[in-house]
Amino acid sequence: MSQFKDKIVMIIALNTDQPDIGYLKYLNSLQLSKKDLQIIAVPSIEYGGNKNDNFLTDLKNDHSFSIIITRPEKVKQNESKEQNSVFVWLTQKDENRHFEVGVNRYDQMFFINKKGRLYAILPKGVESAVLEKVINDPVVD
Repeated sequence: MSQFKDKIVMIIALNTDQPDIGYLKYLNSLQLSKKDLQIIAVPSIEYGGNKNDNFLTDLKNDHSFSIIITRPEKVKQNESKEQNSVFVWLTQKDENRHFEVGVNRYDQMFFINKKGRLYAILPKGVESAVLEKVINDPVVD
């Protein structure tokens, strides 16, 4: 976790069934342009994440992404309580003390400020100016 110290962390539930390579390239360029930003893409099992590890390795290597792409995880809340622990924290107000918002769409973005607090959740397709504002002006409390 020390690698994320003094960084804004953006976590995305990634659709691996039909990944938007252009969008990932945009996010990668965003991370490269901002030294205090770390983007983590989590392939969602619910959104096509049952792909084999070769697919994810090829995705990372073919495009030389600097963003972190993890192994596939369950990101949605469900009755079986198998949701990834990071996404439990991101989506449950009892855990993050701010938001009670489930992952209802792939490429949903969660933002954690430098103090480790969840401060914003944005859908895919938000205007780049809004995304830039959320990254450049993180809520600090």
